[in-house]
Amino acid sequence: MAFGGFAGEHVTGKHQGKGFTMSQTPPPLEPVQPPPQSYPPGPQANGRPGKKGAGLAIAALVLGICSFIPLLGVLTGITALVLGIVALAKKTAGQGMAIAGIALGVVGGIVAFAVLPLIFLPALMGAQQRARDTSSLANLKGIGTAVAIYAQVNGDASPPDLETLVEQGILTKEELAYPGAETGRFSDYFYYARPSRGLYLADDPSQAILACERGDVGREDERSAVFLDLHVEKLTNDQFRAKLSLPDNRAFADALRRAEGP
Repeated sequence: MAFGGFAGEHVTGKHQGKGFTMSQTPPPLEPVQPPPQSYPPGPQANGRPGKKGAGLAIAALVLGICSFIPLLGVLTGITALVLGIVALAKKTAGQGMAIAGIALGVVGGIVAFAVLPLIFLPALMGAQQRARDTSSLANLKGIGTAVAIYAQVNGDASPPDLETLVEQGILTKEELAYPGAETGRFSDYFYYARPSRGLYLADDPSQAILACERGDVGREDERSAVFLDLHVEKLTNDQFRAKLSLPDNRAFADALRRAEGP
């Protein structure tokens, strides 16, 4: 039997001495399909939406930790609380971090709120004391100016007391009160009327004390005074005692000790 040719051609052969003719066309080939590939489940796997990133939760946790810094605590604590709540509401990833951020933000904010006054209170009190010091120096300057006006009108004589200056309208009662002190005294400043030989008869008017703060007002370690040349100074206790030891201030020092004690 002989065969030859290709598909679609007639093939002729012999079988047991007999010839035959055969025509054959092969069936068409089906296209080869690639094997199915498997991929990890996406956001919509199992019909449930996937969780979003943990950015909000991480931010809440970091800010919650930062809320323990005193100067930043209140602001960062509130921010951590808000971000943590938003992360929980949106059901993002990192729910545990969001809860931790909320807890840390609340605790840190409370701690910072309690610590802030301890930080700023000394500075605030210092600023208030400096303001009182400035006002007291202004009061002493006013006392010195009033004494000088009285002396000009009365032949360089010293006024007998500060009440006389208030009665004559040269000085106001408010100028005799130390700022913030409620002593109930007529004057929170000590004044000594110099002898009748003359107000300005001093070896050095810039060192001769005219009036000063009383010892129970103002700072414990300082005392302000006005001098005969009308300049004012804030002195430490040692500096004030040194001024009192000068010859021009001996009578003033004796009168001050009688008024306040040794």
